[in-house]
Amino acid sequence: MKTHTTTTLQKLVLEHMSPGGPGMNNAEIADWMERIPKITDDMLKIMSSAVFSLFPNKLTHRHLNQILKECTLLLDALHGYGEDMGNMQKLALMVRDCLLEIIELLWLRYSKYLDADVKMPKLLFCDAARQIERNAALMVTAMTRYHADKRLQAVVLCKMTGLLKDGSGSWHKIEYLEKLHRCIMELCTGSNCNITSKLRQLLLRANFNTSGFIAYCKAGIDTELAENYEVKDQFHCMYVYQREFSCPSYMHKFTRFAPREPKVKEVLLAYVNSELTMMEKKNRPAAVKKVIEQPVAVERYKLPMSISVDAMVYFFRLLLTAGVTTATKNELLLFLSKSFRTVEAGDQDISLKSLNNKCRQVVKNTAITVKSILLNMLKQVDGEFG
Repeated sequence: MKTHTTTTLQKLVLEHMSPGGPGMNNAEIADWMERIPKITDDMLKIMSSAVFSLFPNKLTHRHLNQILKECTLLLDALHGYGEDMGNMQKLALMVRDCLLEIIELLWLRYSKYLDADVKMPKLLFCDAARQIERNAALMVTAMTRYHADKRLQAVVLCKMTGLLKDGSGSWHKIEYLEKLHRCIMELCTGSNCNITSKLRQLLLRANFNTSGFIAYCKAGIDTELAENYEVKDQFHCMYVYQREFSCPSYMHKFTRFAPREPKVKEVLLAYVNSELTMMEKKNRPAAVKKVIEQPVAVERYKLPMSISVDAMVYFFRLLLTAGVTTATKNELLLFLSKSFRTVEAGDQDISLKSLNNKCRQVVKNTAITVKSILLNMLKQVDGEFG
């Protein structure tokens, strides 16, 4: 809202006080210093009038945001002039305090009319950013002491560092990061436990819709899905995620970190739903065939093996890596679990988790055992066809 008050301040700061301007003598400076308190009072009355008049809310919103933007512009101009302004130094401090008082009262009294996505004055942003970066160092120490996942720490930390390098940012961004820091520090209290799960839940509730956090959550979904070998377990896993991302959050009310980007739960729910759609399409033909044929249930025969589970897994892993079987790793492990009987497992299905661990970590003794089996097989081939 253009008023004689804001116009007067603009003329003072952008013309008379500009390093490239004509400058002012001591009498002119003294005259302006006497006028500053009156200018401040006039501006506060204008703000109050805009709110308590008969203006519609939309117009009040526009007027007060215009005042906020103009005060920010003038503060940034003063900030850019440098600290040494010669004989105008005292006047510059008075003008700065005047603008800061106006901005402070705007947020204190009329925040519901203000747009938090506009940029902060550089002076205030740098002070806030400096404090956030100091707090971030303490927060990392606390999160590490409570065993938070290093990858998740990095996802949070990358948004709390480098603020000073950016040089500017919105009121919303600073307020969000300050609140997030307080909430994370609340997790790092009490008994020394792993807070990774709690930190992930906090970031979901806080709508931390950054690309890094969304990628972290998707990777977690993919990892858990890969650890489930049965189709029914895979569907159950995805349904649990679907329910989690469908439920609204009631604790730690936050607006989105990136206000113009979709909510984090919306993005993750769409990802889960798309995965479920592909899984349903992949498994539908087998389900239809099963209904039509209605086969008689028979007891699965387990082939007895004279070698250990470790040697059996490594032997079949070699078949997989050599391309003898074209099954996926999960399909192969599921087949081994249900189709073979070993001395250790007996008639029970071999644990899929155990099979997966043995497949990933092969010891030298196991490799020597399998090598001797393969050499014995080669001798048999040579004996029959050599």
